[in-house]
Amino acid sequence: MVRVSNPHSSVDQLSSYATKQRREESPPNILLCVTLFSMDPNCIFCKIVAGEIPAHIVYEDEHTLAFLDNEPIREGHTLIVPKTHVDYAHHLNDEMYMHLMTTTKKIMLTVEKALSPSRVGVIIEGFGVNHTHVKVFPLNSPDDLSTHHEKISSDEEFVEMATLLSQSINN
Repeated sequence: MVRVSNPHSSVDQLSSYATKQRREESPPNILLCVTLFSMDPNCIFCKIVAGEIPAHIVYEDEHTLAFLDNEPIREGHTLIVPKTHVDYAHHLNDEMYMHLMTTTKKIMLTVEKALSPSRVGVIIEGFGVNHTHVKVFPLNSPDDLSTHHEKISSDEEFVEMATLLSQSINN
């Protein structure tokens, strides 16, 4: 995914990329086509995907992005989003849904490895931002599911957590 700050130039770049792909006669990549052309300019997650808003990124591939929640209920609370704007998870095509769940499992294993919680929780609820997103967070007791947000006092703490998780992904 090309990260640019000007949404108009990103459309031009993405269209140019798609044209180049067609010229090279490569098989069409349905996920990529949806990803390239389905962005909502008013969606905060689309802006994060486009690189217009900073985020503490834990993992990224061509179809999904995982980043720390800026209002975590637990330290390590991570969001996984498809790079295409789809409001409801059940509206994703099967291939994209399976890819989102594969990335979610990768992040769950990472949180387990890096933070050693008793359990790793997963929720797909979609309140707050109308862009499909999966929430992954470490759990040590049923009380950890409260909506009381843990306060991370500094950007350095976010950077430390993002670094810990991103380094744990492939180790």
